[in-house]
Amino acid sequence: MKPTHKGFNNYSLELDKSQRVILKQFVNQMLQSIPSDANYYPVEKAFSGIYEKLKLENDSTKLTKDEFFKLKEALKRNITHLEKEITKVWFFKRWIMKPMLKQYISIFNSNFKE
Repeated sequence: MKPTHKGFNNYSLELDKSQRVILKQFVNQMLQSIPSDANYYPVEKAFSGIYEKLKLENDSTKLTKDEFFKLKEALKRNITHLEKEITKVWFFKRWIMKPMLKQYISIFNSNFKE
């Protein structure tokens, strides 16, 4: 996130092809895990908007402020969850989870780090 004008922020994501695929899968999993309850409608609306924008395959994906911060928080929670889980699992599962964690951290650092 880079400020464009004083007081305004640019909520666009610069993603390469592999990062876009990973984020699409992540957002799709988030959409499937959200219950279809009226209380969760704003969250479902934000993630479905993010998913539709990621499907466009543009170089830069422009998000709203709400979408940007919801995706940032979900990705941050997922990273902390994976870091905790990696310490508890056996070698083979850790071997599978470590590259996924590195990719999530890479996406977070390149697009969401202040």
